[in-house]
Amino acid sequence: MTDNVLAGGSVVDKGAKPKRYTELMKAFNETVANHPQLESFLIPIGDGLTISKMKK
Repeated sequence: MTDNVLAGGSVVDKGAKPKRYTELMKAFNETVANHPQLESFLIPIGDGLTISKMKK
């Protein structure tokens, strides 16, 4: 479980100033979403929450 994955919306806001944290969260989200051994769900409430589990 990972909190703050949307970084106050800056991760998805194309007009936001690029910040180190935002770039790291974008990379994290992409890695988790594309990881072949994980099943992940991003819940877009607040700053965002991702829940991941290993695939069987």
